[in-house]
Amino acid sequence: MTDNKPFDIKAVTKAVKEGIASVTAAQTMEELKAVKTKYAGAQSVMTVASKAIGSLLADQKKEVGKVMSTLRADFGRAFAEATERIKAIEEARMLSAETVDMTLPIN
Repeated sequence: MTDNKPFDIKAVTKAVKEGIASVTAAQTMEELKAVKTKYAGAQSVMTVASKAIGSLLADQKKEVGKVMSTLRADFGRAFAEATERIKAIEEARMLSAETVDMTLPIN
């Protein structure tokens, strides 16, 4: 997108949609963090695209800025939902592993 390459909003949109799919598919917090780093971290497609907006013409900035804002919001919403889902799964897994034998005497 920089280095005199044209800004390709379709490619950015496709990459973010892949990121949302990866967020949805994540099964652990570690996987989820890796996806966030890949798609929303310092060297991610979204960050690079956001920086590239500054080099666009004024009318393009407004249009692309709206699209990027929507993509960031969609990714953030998917990430928040996945975080809650995974936390609930991990908590349920932890609780099912904790068993108390009520027949044992209390010391």
